[in-house]
Amino acid sequence: MFLSLGKFHPLNELEQMRRELSGVFDAAFGNDNTALDNRSSTDNKVVKKRASTPAIDIWELNDELLISAELPGVKKEDLELTLKENTLSIKADISYGIEAPPEARRYSERNYGSYERVLKIPLKVSDENVKATLKDGVLTIRVPKAIELQTKKIAIEEQ
Repeated sequence: MFLSLGKFHPLNELEQMRRELSGVFDAAFGNDNTALDNRSSTDNKVVKKRASTPAIDIWELNDELLISAELPGVKKEDLELTLKENTLSIKADISYGIEAPPEARRYSERNYGSYERVLKIPLKVSDENVKATLKDGVLTIRVPKAIELQTKKIAIEEQ
């Protein structure tokens, strides 16, 4: 019995582990990102993908919460934002952006479909003067804190 003396490279090992773990998660959560083989389209059913959860960052500033969400390819008219009783809801429809029949698609790693993310805000906020901007695929939402929660500086007087 002879040992194979191929070059060992740690990044190759990590990539192999990533592929194996990706397969485990894909099987568990119903995603199928594997390429379709060359059989006819009648033998292959393209898996309908659901939109994944965009990455969100939240910062707490003195007088507001700043929420940022990655929504590449989403247009302003495909977004709906609501704030009710300290619950922020972000809804989006992520479309293909390509004029082609769905049955023509053979491989896809991008996510499409409807998406909704609900964030329960654990402190009092004001539903007035909420501002949202969408630029370069990044949604930024500024939610003012309720006045009683805002940091107030106290002036110190000399005696």
